[in-house]
Amino acid sequence: MADERMNHEESSRDILISQLKNKDQYINELAEAIDQHNDLRIYQLLGPLRYRDEINDAFNLKFGEYPFELVKDQRQELAHFLSDNLIDYLIEKFPFFYYREVEKGQFKVFFGNWWDRREIGTLDALNVEYTLDEEKLEKLEKALNIDEAGKTLNSDQINQLSAKNVELQKVVTAQTELEDKQKELMKRQNNLSDKGGLFESNKIKEERQQIKEELAKIAEEEEQAAKAPEQIHNNQKQILVLSKEDTTLSFEIEALKKSFTSYSEFRETADQLYKNYLSSLLDEGQVKSNG
Repeated sequence: MADERMNHEESSRDILISQLKNKDQYINELAEAIDQHNDLRIYQLLGPLRYRDEINDAFNLKFGEYPFELVKDQRQELAHFLSDNLIDYLIEKFPFFYYREVEKGQFKVFFGNWWDRREIGTLDALNVEYTLDEEKLEKLEKALNIDEAGKTLNSDQINQLSAKNVELQKVVTAQTELEDKQKELMKRQNNLSDKGGLFESNKIKEERQQIKEELAKIAEEEEQAAKAPEQIHNNQKQILVLSKEDTTLSFEIEALKKSFTSYSEFRETADQLYKNYLSSLLDEGQVKSNG
């Protein structure tokens, strides 16, 4: 019994020592890769399973599938460190994207360097991934398609609002005429009251009803005329917003066309960022044996 217990303790001790040595080796290799700024090796060590699945299916998982758990408390520092070379690469591939590090290792992505540029998403340097605003990109794609026909994304809506303002302005201009017509109808109404009596004729009754209806219609038109200036102002504000969006989209379209032949090519390149970037590191010869 004593021998069995001793053998069990030795076995447990050997396993524990082996595991600790493996962890120690992992930390040492990661530190060496950081010291040499060997980004490819760093990515291999941080995400070996993903590297095997997307880059090299023969890659050795000697440190297990998820060794990043050992250094996850250094996530921000690792992301900040790896962003140096990654952003240099991204500037070449996506020259219209600009990056702002809002917290250590966390980046916001902006489209363009012009006034009123749009925030388009975020960059995860550790996982080499964009998280892009799909709603904004959907507008860009639509604007690109419409641009081929010589239109803008908001041109139809702007034309509709402009046409409404023309009609509203007519209502405002006609307000003086409405007031004059209202005075004339009220004068006629008063005259009919003088002619009326206990036994007023059907003709007078019909004329009185007609005047009443016309006055009601004028009151409704006057109410619309009173609201028209505010509606015109609101429409003008909306036209300005839509025009500014069209201007921003035109800058984005021009920038995109300089680097990509189509929107789909741009999206495919952005969506396969991890594979493309690590493949570029391989092409640069940043390959280190993983034993």
